[in-house]
Amino acid sequence: MFENQLRSFSGARLRGTSQVTRMYCRLDAPNVIPWALSELDFEGLRADLVREGMIDGANWTSPDAAEIAADLARYGEVYDLAHPF
Repeated sequence: MFENQLRSFSGARLRGTSQVTRMYCRLDAPNVIPWALSELDFEGLRADLVREGMIDGANWTSPDAAEIAADLARYGEVYDLAHPF
């Protein structure tokens, strides 16, 4: 989805690989994929950004599993967290 949006709006290619590990649909709009909440592989994202020369990665910190879980919990009333895709 991100690659298609990038190509459609800018003609640019996606650098690196998709670092989306899970997506969660909105409970009120389960078929509207652009409104989905995405969970990322932050270490993979860091590696892609470093490889492409966009950052040096020295000051990069990735959230730990507890931080990600806490962030997701805040969205439990809006997104279907029980059924990621």
